[in-house]
Amino acid sequence: PLPTVVDDEVGPAAVAVPASAATENTIRVAQGRIDDLLLVAEELLAAKVANERHASAATDFAAEVARWRKNWSVARSALPDADRMSVQDVQLVIKLLDRASAFSDLAMEQASELAKRAQEDRRTVGPLVDDLLAQAGRVAMLPFSSIVGMYPKTVRDLARVQGKMAEVVIVGGDIELDRRVLEQLRDPLLHAIRNAVNHGIELPAERQAAGKDAAGHVRVEASRGDDGRAVVVVSDDGKGLDYGEITKAARRAGLATSGADAEDPSAWVFAMGVSTSPEVTGVAGRGVGLSVVKENIAALEGAVTFESVPGVGAALRMVVPTTRATIHGVVLEVAGRPFVLPIAGLQGVIRIAKDEVLSTVRVPTVLFNGQVIPLVELTEVLAVAPSRRDSGGKHLQAFVLSSGAHTIAFVVDAILIEQSILVKPLGPLLGSIRMISGATMLPNGRVAPVLEARGVLATARRLTTGPARDSVPASAGSQTDDEDGDRSRSVLIAEDSMTSRMMLRNILMTAGYEVRTAVDGADALASLSAEEFDAVVSDVEMPNMNGFDLTAAIRADKALSHLPVILVTSLESPQDKARGMEVGASAYLVKNRFDQFRLLDTLRNLIEQASGG
Repeated sequence: PLPTVVDDEVGPAAVAVPASAATENTIRVAQGRIDDLLLVAEELLAAKVANERHASAATDFAAEVARWRKNWSVARSALPDADRMSVQDVQLVIKLLDRASAFSDLAMEQASELAKRAQEDRRTVGPLVDDLLAQAGRVAMLPFSSIVGMYPKTVRDLARVQGKMAEVVIVGGDIELDRRVLEQLRDPLLHAIRNAVNHGIELPAERQAAGKDAAGHVRVEASRGDDGRAVVVVSDDGKGLDYGEITKAARRAGLATSGADAEDPSAWVFAMGVSTSPEVTGVAGRGVGLSVVKENIAALEGAVTFESVPGVGAALRMVVPTTRATIHGVVLEVAGRPFVLPIAGLQGVIRIAKDEVLSTVRVPTVLFNGQVIPLVELTEVLAVAPSRRDSGGKHLQAFVLSSGAHTIAFVVDAILIEQSILVKPLGPLLGSIRMISGATMLPNGRVAPVLEARGVLATARRLTTGPARDSVPASAGSQTDDEDGDRSRSVLIAEDSMTSRMMLRNILMTAGYEVRTAVDGADALASLSAEEFDAVVSDVEMPNMNGFDLTAAIRADKALSHLPVILVTSLESPQDKARGMEVGASAYLVKNRFDQFRLLDTLRNLIEQASGG
């Protein structure tokens, strides 16, 4: 077998901790880290003494206030009977009032001093606590090398079983992560490496025929990203993925059901049950590898992407936090309650004018970064009482989450602040609560649940892809125009440009339409003869049969003549528009002035007219 190649960047930290250290109840900690932790703890003793002194002063001040309140009560009770008071009683009241006046000056001075001391405590204790947390966190950190020690042998054994040759390069073994993060990275890394050997690395003869070394190379690299998170990349110099085979595997698994699915084959790379292996073996064929990677990384509030170049290789990139204790999040207010949403997966925070919300077949939608996306109330997703929001307001506040090909905007009452928070687990009795990963204490003393972005997005997807809904969220102040909730409307797109085809497909699917695609007019006619549609959206300039000829053929067919046809084209001359109308186009939209809302409005109105609505 080939020797394992270990990059010099691994450093001495790689051999200081055994591979099993992350799973033991005890871990090795450098003496210097213990000393740093003790030093910070000792500095807290001075802060403790100062705090005790300030607490004593506050207690004395509280006693003074109590005496003043008692004297003031006595004097005040005597004032109504001032006309019957003796000289001695009047002198007593005057004496008490003089004391109250003197106390007022003293109280102001004491209160000012206490406030000054409290500010000093905050300036002193705050950095010490932050430093203590950081030092304590470092004690729980382990080098990346502590979990990769077993992988070189894994690659060697897998390659040998399949008659392949492979070697491993490990880079960044000294990058440190929280022990809990490393533990959750163990399985994703193993699946990624096995996937690289099983599906990426070719047989020696194949590699040599392609001009490569007989031995394949798998590279495992850890580094720090610009945002402070850890980036772990597993790459290989194999054959890359055959996306055609991936789509076929998705169809065999019952996930891809139409020709349109082939246009985004990368969506199936992480799907459960999708495998290009011709048979099920002990190391491949079950279609769980990359789906496990995605689930585990999502549980860490991380992100995973996959890139592949045919004949060159593939790379799986995982971005994860370095610690699980603290996260960076946005504090939201929903139905009068605070929630915290981790930054990971958050695509943006938006302010939406209510008149920009578009009612569609299933759910309201809004335009975000040039894309039409669903808009839902977070209260509906969390199944809590609806927010009592001012209905007279002209704008909505929302945040946008994204995962893979799915992007959804969520309406909330308010988006308050962005900050780092300390997350506490819910414990075994509450650990399985849906969409909640923990809780935190806010600066104002309120406890806020921490939302799990993946669970929130998954629940919202079920809501937006279910049966057509009768109305949009109350906050949008409008109702859907679709009265026929019995079935989704179906649209056929005829477009030879993959980019335009995918854009139109995403717009219509997001709006709730069932969509099929065709690559030209002839392909569209074949689809129309085999399946019923409610409308056709077509380009004009296409091979085999252009959009004008397609429209004319539809109008000439008695069974299809009623079908609405919308031409979306770059041809904008008056002659072209006139020809479109002559052949029977229901609408003519120009691409360089393309408006997604106009397309959806036009399509909805034409379908309603055709159906007699």
